[in-house]
Amino acid sequence: MAINKVREREGLPTLAQSDALGKAATALLPEGNGETFRLNQSVGLYEAVPAGQAEWRALSVLAPNCGGCGTQPRAADIRSFREQWLDDPQYAETLLDEQLTHIGFVMRADGAGRKMAIAMLGQHR
Repeated sequence: MAINKVREREGLPTLAQSDALGKAATALLPEGNGETFRLNQSVGLYEAVPAGQAEWRALSVLAPNCGGCGTQPRAADIRSFREQWLDDPQYAETLLDEQLTHIGFVMRADGAGRKMAIAMLGQHR
């Protein structure tokens, strides 16, 4: 994970992959319909995590999207989203938060050329 390389370079602990946060990210990902493709706000962050709130002190979500970037998810899309996050001071601050310990990631294409990625980061208790 290239994000962990940046964290290591900054002297920060690496993020562990979390299946629970990956499932939560999936719950937050909308069904793509070609018109509206944004974060599912009917599900709360802690509600989305299968293990529940008691296991996590803090949760953060990064949810970029792109248009006209192809109908199928590709590794290049992941690299592009990661670069966008690290170039944006607010996203980079979240990715480089030393308190965060775990990450889950999911990406979906809506079949009409839009893609959305969700990275859910958490501080495990």
